[in-house]
Amino acid sequence: MSTTYSEIDELVEDLRASTARVAKAAETIRTKTIRPGKILISAEGIADREVSISEGNVFKVLLQIEHDLRLHAALGSTQLSERLSTKSQAKTIGVHAKSSLWDALARLAIERNQKQAVIYRDLLRMGVKDLDKRLDKEASSKVFGELGSLLESYDGVEKEQRMVRIEEDFYNRAIFVAKEFGKSLSEVAALCMAYGLSKSSITS
Repeated sequence: MSTTYSEIDELVEDLRASTARVAKAAETIRTKTIRPGKILISAEGIADREVSISEGNVFKVLLQIEHDLRLHAALGSTQLSERLSTKSQAKTIGVHAKSSLWDALARLAIERNQKQAVIYRDLLRMGVKDLDKRLDKEASSKVFGELGSLLESYDGVEKEQRMVRIEEDFYNRAIFVAKEFGKSLSEVAALCMAYGLSKSSITS
């Protein structure tokens, strides 16, 4: 069956629209030095990528980002995020925190009709991103003091450990913060989850 001129016109229009969306998404690409020899490359709608500074590595990552931006344009940000989350290798963190924090997270999961593991991951991701940004602009003593008070504000003294899965990019960023500021990975994760929960409560 041959392709009609009208069908060709529709394909051309789709291609133009997709290319425009890719160009718009490409404008959101940002780079940030996170430690000597390492940069973080991010763009709207795709997963952040940590990469060693070398022409070959950066070029390879930019090619992958181009591919993901095209998927972003074709699928939309929600579908792409779901696709990347299943594709991206996840890491596990053992988070030791007050039982009352875990209870609050469980209540949020019920309110949103989501699995607790999804709530843990999303709030940890949110907290890591915001903590990273704040540490770039504010004194670490102020930031950790505020987050520490927030974490301690939960009732009781009983604590328990839960295993939290998160994408490798965010896991690496949490490890970097822990090493940089002399904290355990579990502590950083608990601080980030409490912070993420506080922001989620404000915006929900």
